[in-house]
Amino acid sequence: MKEVEEGALRAWLRLFGAQVLRLRLSGRYLPHRFRGLIELLRPKDLIPLHTEEADLMGRLFKRFSRA
Repeated sequence: MKEVEEGALRAWLRLFGAQVLRLRLSGRYLPHRFRGLIELLRPKDLIPLHTEEADLMGRLFKRFSRA
């Protein structure tokens, strides 16, 4: 069921011109590696899911996306 819901969400977002990239990062992922991903992919937005540190991820994203 989860895969069906994710597929529907991806299709819906594509209708609006959004490109969806799903990244799986463990809780032990180092900030400098996260920065490398942000610099490589250059996403406009970040939506952290299933994390206890969503605020931290958001702050790091803002800092790294400006660099």
